[in-house]
Formats: sequence, C-alpha cells, structure tokens
Amino acid sequence: MRRLRVGRANNLLVRAIAEDSGPMVDWLVAHGFHADPPRPDAREDEAFMCDFGRGQEKFQRLYDDYLVPGGARVMTETRALELRQDERGAVIGVEAQRQDGTRVHVACGAVVVAAGGFSGSSALLRRLCHSDSFYDRGLTTQCSGEGVLMCERAGAQLGPEIMPHMQEYLANPVCNFTDNLIKYLSYAGFLTVNREGKRFMNECLNVEDAMGSGCASLRVQGGAYYYLISQDQVDAIRERGVGGYFDGRLGDYLSKSVASRALVPIPNLQESLDEAVARGQAWRGESAEELAALVGFPDPAVFVATLARYNELCHRGVDEDFGKISPLMNEHAMPLYAIRSVIPIMGTLGGVRVNERLEALGRDGAPIPGLYVAGQEGSGFYTYPYYSTRCITTTYAYCSGRIAGKNAAGYATSR
Repeated sequence: MRRLRVGRANNLLVRAIAEDSGPMVDWLVAHGFHADPPRPDAREDEAFMCDFGRGQEKFQRLYDDYLVPGGARVMTETRALELRQDERGAVIGVEAQRQDGTRVHVACGAVVVAAGGFSGSSALLRRLCHSDSFYDRGLTTQCSGEGVLMCERAGAQLGPEIMPHMQEYLANPVCNFTDNLIKYLSYAGFLTVNREGKRFMNECLNVEDAMGSGCASLRVQGGAYYYLISQDQVDAIRERGVGGYFDGRLGDYLSKSVASRALVPIPNLQESLDEAVARGQAWRGESAEELAALVGFPDPAVFVATLARYNELCHRGVDEDFGKISPLMNEHAMPLYAIRSVIPIMGTLGGVRVNERLEALGRDGAPIPGLYVAGQEGSGFYTYPYYSTRCITTTYAYCSGRIAGKNAAGYATSR
C-alpha cells in the first residue's frame, strides 16, 4: 500500500478499497462464489482468488441468478448517449439509443458509470495518454470512452493519473506473440534497443517490476522497440525455458518475479521466430552490421556500437551504463535476432476524479449529485507507474462497484 501512497493517490479512496476488500470477499462467498485460500507454499504476492467462472458462463450466471431475480432490466444493443440532469446539475437519468435508432429515456434516482475505460478510442488514447501506439489484445477494444465523455459533459473533472494499463510481454500487431509464446522472452531481460538502435534502460526492470517501471521505461521511447536474442539463447530457452537458460544462477529471483509459464520449455519458439522473420517483424543477422541493415536503423553504426558496448559490459560483469545485475548480463553472439515489439495494453486506468464514496467530482471539487463512477473509469486509486501486485485491478473493480452501488442506492432512496 505504500507504493500507492506516494502523494498522487487519493489516500481516502485507497483506504476505503482496502477496508472493503475483506467484506467484499465474504459477500461474494455468501452469494455463491467459491474462494480458495492461499496454498501453504504460495509466494508472498499470491492472493486467493474467487472462481468467477469462464467466458459466457459467468455472465449467464450473473444474469440468471442475480439480475433477473432482483428485478433488473438489461438493455442489450443499447448505447448510453448522455446523462440527464436537473436544473441544479443532479443526475436524474440517462439518454440512450437502441441499435435500430430508437431513443430510450431512462429516469432514475442515481447513475453508476462503469463502462470499462477508453482503450478502444484512438482519439482518447492520444488525448489522455498522449499516444495510441499500443497493441490492444482485443480484451477492451469495445470500450471507447463513452462513460468518461458523458461524465465530462455533465461537468465532472478528470483526474491527473490517467494511464494505459500496460502489460510486460512482447507484442506485435502483425504476429500473434501471445499464442506462440514469444511474449515470454521479455522475462529473460535481454538487450533492448529503441528505433535508433540505442540501449535505453536497465532490462532488469522487465523482470522485477515489469508492469510498472519496466513498461514505463519502454513507453518513454514511444512506439516500437527491438528485443535482441541470440540463436544459442533461442535454443536454450526452447529446450529449458527462461528459468533453465539461467541454470539456477539467479536462485529464486525469477520465481518471485516471473510468470511460471516462462520458466518452462517453449518448444515452438524457433518456428514462431521463423514466422516473425517471414512476416517482417523479426530479423536474423550473421553480423551486427547485417542485422542493423535488415532492421533499417537510421544509422547502422549506432546499433553496432551499442551491441559492442553491451557485450563488453557483459564480459566485465558490471553494467556501468544502466546498473543491470550481473547474472542477467549475457553476451549476445551471432547469429542474432531483433524482434519488433510494441507495448500491449489490456485497457486503461483512470478518468473521472472520484472521492472515497465513488461520487464523481465536479470541476469545483464538489460531488455531482446522483453520479457515481466505478472501475477503470475512475481516477484516484492507481498511480503511475502502475503498482503491480496480485489481484489489485480485480480488487478495485469489485470494491469500487460495491461501494458505488451501495452509496448510489442510499442516495436514490433518500430523495
């Protein structure tokens, strides 16, 4: 929690979420969800998880067991357009439109906005995150920011901490690195260069704080970057995985920091790299000069010098440039691959400023009556760089929704 309390998070909101997390799990279990406690051998960051079901099953269960018996009405194929407000600015309903063009007027005592962020909107990514050069895995491409925009038009202010929800893996918009497991190569912490062929970071960050400082360092470069891996490293990881490649030299360093799937063999790695080469998203060179020319670095000499300097530091065992730990300083021999990658995102975090009651705040800092914002659309909980710990987004999603719902219901029934 200290990482969240660095002066940028809303401490009252962080505390409210933390205090509700235990009761929230009890509430879920009381309503039929199954939760397994942590295993005795679980890592420190491994929390217990509720079993929410898979795919359509979990939504069907929610609909059949809770929404219908509770008297809720679900309007599918209906898009919310505007929040309705009275003369004093209180939210009193929603204007919506069906897919066939029919307008829908919903009158209600309070509105909870939870539309999933804006990763499906290039315009909002450019405006609020200053770039749309990310790879969206398709998890939230339908979330185009209507919730944020509706709240903004209703007078809500946006928070200062708005960010892409970045992932640590290698990703590519042409080749599916997720399915072929090239994505896990990032956990090896090999040499990473920018569009100019320059090294720009301590690659340890891609291992020990991958979704936080690691992704933040990659993002600074903007757009694509290039990940280097030698043929001998490919062969070792294909047979033994990232963990096997390091032959125990790192002790439990990797087991505490890396997804377990990356530690085991990746037998199809060579075939996946060959496909990436064939599709122009990876390149294989017999020399640094050849590889630089194939990739198309603006000045090939820059990349040649970068690789020579990196190998020199690896030979010494001390990273004088960026401070990488010596066990991860592995020289790159020839032949050598360069893999083009962009940062993958699974959504956005932040948007409308809220208080600890999940009330949307107006431009004057006062709550907008009747308007509540839950989930990824609200600002105040997450700070940049992202604080990566197990279940933090799930916790905020469920707790913020529960708190917003309780307070919205209380407000509506008190009017």
